[in-house]
Amino acid sequence: CNTGWKYDQNSYHTIASQWDLVCSDAVWTDTSQVIFKAGAATGELIGAYLMDRFGRKPMHLAGLFGIAVVGASISLAQDFIMFSVLRFILGFFISISTGAGLVLLIELFDAQRRDFAAIASECFWVMGYMLAGFAGYMCIDWRIYQAIASSIALIVIHSCRFLVESPLWISAKGKYDKAEKALKKIARWNNVRVTRIRLKRENAEAERLILMENKVMTSQEEIKHATSPEDVKIVDLFKDGVLLRHCWVFTNFLVYFFLILSSPSFAGGRFLNYYLGGLVEIPAYIFAFLVCKKLGRRLPVVVLHCIVALALVVVIVLHFVNMSVAAEVPLVLTSTLIGKMAITASFAIILPYTKELVPTNIRSV
Repeated sequence: CNTGWKYDQNSYHTIASQWDLVCSDAVWTDTSQVIFKAGAATGELIGAYLMDRFGRKPMHLAGLFGIAVVGASISLAQDFIMFSVLRFILGFFISISTGAGLVLLIELFDAQRRDFAAIASECFWVMGYMLAGFAGYMCIDWRIYQAIASSIALIVIHSCRFLVESPLWISAKGKYDKAEKALKKIARWNNVRVTRIRLKRENAEAERLILMENKVMTSQEEIKHATSPEDVKIVDLFKDGVLLRHCWVFTNFLVYFFLILSSPSFAGGRFLNYYLGGLVEIPAYIFAFLVCKKLGRRLPVVVLHCIVALALVVVIVLHFVNMSVAAEVPLVLTSTLIGKMAITASFAIILPYTKELVPTNIRSV
């Protein structure tokens, strides 16, 4: 760094080589990922309100359109500041699109088929995950890679003409005629005859969830007034359903995306590690679906979190054990992939579970 630097002309053309993000400026490459995730977090907060206010399908389409436009703009960015700002906006739209899509998916299926639908949809996430690693290996220029990734959103937008708005959300807003039309459109695709009884059942489910929420809030108020401050322990904080839900989601997001973003730095080839990280998600989703049918959701999540913790502790311990690199690399990679598989299965269980715990009209929040 003191005498300058020279890039390998046969290597990949990245943002680091584009704007000389090396030596003392190397930190900005990681900062760009932080900025992207900050945009995603902002999209979660703002998008949740917008989904419940304007509907699931419109926000899903708006998010996809934003991904296509902003993603294409990133490939044309002329400096790092513009690149970072656009990455923040891209994270915002990705969060809105995926969040609205997940809620819409859950609400389009009944309780008996919801687990299968949610977990089956994750298989398409895995396909995109693995293709991203393959495309990254094949595309030596980051601008080309960004343009290709953004163009996929246009294909998804075209397929969204087959989607309908969530009948549960429409009926929760009191628009029963529109909900009936949505159900009839779904019925035509599935060759099922729809009656008003069907619609009333959907409304009954929404009302049941609202009543359940009111009972939970009433119980919390009773506990609040009946318990003195001296009797409250730290563990009592996690008895609150809302706080526990956020802790579950935060823990899964933190570990899951940590393993994704740090996979290139693990032992072995960075593209191979990224690809294997996606490959192990396939058995994880299958396991999540099967175990939910047999054991429910809470117990598997606890066990899976313990497996993740143990696997990551093993990775840390291996760094302090005196062994050859040839012996350490497969052990570290295996432990990491086991942790990735466990946290993926937990993710697949938790996301639909936390969405089901709240009423339809505030489910996104």
